[in-house]
Amino acid sequence: MSQEEPPGKPKLIVPRPGQRGMTELHYAAYCNDPDAVRAQVQVGGPIDVRDDNGWTPLHWSIDMAEAWGEPNQVVSLLLAAGASANSVDKNGFSALMMARGRNNEAILEQLIKAGADVQTRSAGTTPLHEAARNNFSSGIRQLLALGADPDETDGRNRTPEQLAENAGLRNVLRCSMRRGGRGNEAPRGDYE
Repeated sequence: MSQEEPPGKPKLIVPRPGQRGMTELHYAAYCNDPDAVRAQVQVGGPIDVRDDNGWTPLHWSIDMAEAWGEPNQVVSLLLAAGASANSVDKNGFSALMMARGRNNEAILEQLIKAGADVQTRSAGTTPLHEAARNNFSSGIRQLLALGADPDETDGRNRTPEQLAENAGLRNVLRCSMRRGGRGNEAPRGDYE
């Protein structure tokens, strides 16, 4: 016997192949299933195929990384098969920014090694803004070490430092900038 959902409660939408432009490869990446991704890559077809929102399989894997499966392996498989580390969705949100927003250091490393542009500006913001906004202190240090500009403003004229302060990371950017952004040691102060 099934129980009805209370009125007003939103329905969970589970993506399926064939719906909203999602392919079998999108779904395999969504599930973070390395065997299914390998099988779809062997079938052929474009690795950076986009669904109706402009998401590639790489976007789906990163988005669901905290939920289940083996995202690090799936991201590695997709990148090895030619997925672009610089892909952006319809709203200009990049795979790198998604990894920053999910505080996923291992995936972040893979994207950077695959050539993701740390200076890219997507959807009015930069990867450094996204890391600061999401309390990703190790990501902040890494981006600064790679040359991200801590003085660049986002679409609302906010610096990464202002976003870090709002997220409770008051000293991370200041300390990292004083050390020349090298990120060799953890900054002291209120963070994490």
